[in-house]
Amino acid sequence: MIEDKEIDEWAKKYADVYSSEAPEVWSFADGFYRGAKWYGQNLWHDARKERPEPGRQYLAFLDIPRNPTFVLWDCGTNHPFFTRWAYVSDLLPDTPSDTKQLIKK
Repeated sequence: MIEDKEIDEWAKKYADVYSSEAPEVWSFADGFYRGAKWYGQNLWHDARKERPEPGRQYLAFLDIPRNPTFVLWDCGTNHPFFTRWAYVSDLLPDTPSDTKQLIKK
């Protein structure tokens, strides 16, 4: 799981880069956006380059023409349209209390 502190570090890194050129609010917003984008790009794995561990649940994206879809799997696949995947554990909050907070919102 990519930790919250990693997202904060990336947001602060980009906010520091832009703080001399823009108002503080816009710098932080841009930093947060770039950090979140980095997080999203690093969450999904390219199925052509790596495969999930056998027995571990993952969400697979099948890029089927005119019907792209997500499938929940826990075994290997050689589906011709299998393009990317993410572990379910990486998509969910770390603790039950995080899950409860997410549901309340």
